[in-house]
Amino acid sequence: MKICHVTSVHPWSDARIYTKMVCGLRQNGINTVLVAPNHPPHKIKVGGVILLPPPKNRLSRILFFRRRVILRALKTNPDIVHLHDPELFGYTRLFKKHGIKVVLDWHEDFVGQIKNKHWIPRMFRGSISFVASIWCRFITKRADASITVTPPIVQTMSFANPLLIRNFPTLREFPEKTNPPTDRVEVVYIGGVSEIRGCYTMAEAIGLVAKQIPLTWVVAGDVSIMVDQDRLRALAYPASINILGRVSRDRVASVLSSATVGLCVIQDVSNYSVSYPTK
Repeated sequence: MKICHVTSVHPWSDARIYTKMVCGLRQNGINTVLVAPNHPPHKIKVGGVILLPPPKNRLSRILFFRRRVILRALKTNPDIVHLHDPELFGYTRLFKKHGIKVVLDWHEDFVGQIKNKHWIPRMFRGSISFVASIWCRFITKRADASITVTPPIVQTMSFANPLLIRNFPTLREFPEKTNPPTDRVEVVYIGGVSEIRGCYTMAEAIGLVAKQIPLTWVVAGDVSIMVDQDRLRALAYPASINILGRVSRDRVASVLSSATVGLCVIQDVSNYSVSYPTK
């Protein structure tokens, strides 16, 4: 049996897709490959991973790149294809024509998430979300199976009878012992940096505490282009800020091992209020 995981949106090193699923299957002797964009850039050949030059922007991804990853996945001649992005689900019929079983992976509440997309005009979000809910019912009937990550999404997708696979951290990645605390408190945030994930709330809180005790704020994750980094630093002052950008899984473990406090203050929006933040 051969399984091909496919993503056009997530980085190839995504913890759920690569670390937990692809590596987990390969470690158990199952022939598994991943077709994904080469982001973050990686020049060394990674076992079981087929990296394609990433698209320059969202429009290029939708118009050209997603078809490129689909065609490359077909060339691997899999028995099962595991699709990780709703924008790829429309190719379910193509895989079925080639006798390939299709698994759809709903990482998020796709329908609910549309209502919070900043790039969709607010007046259209409700109607687009409604159309998306009808499309979800249609596309899941064509697939062989659906997977999702939280009980609320299982309820939302009950018509598809999805399998629940929770996205909890793998404890074996983290050291049993942590580094001893220092005189300077280190507050760590791991994950994407955006307003909807509470970046300004964190910065303001850190700024208030830093007026009382020496404080360093360590941020490991991609910073959204919508985030004003000057505003972040001004709110967090007088704390020292260390923005690392996206880091490897090993570096995440290292950063967390030296932390005094960890933060997760995602905002109270419909999609996040029922999610399980694993950062």
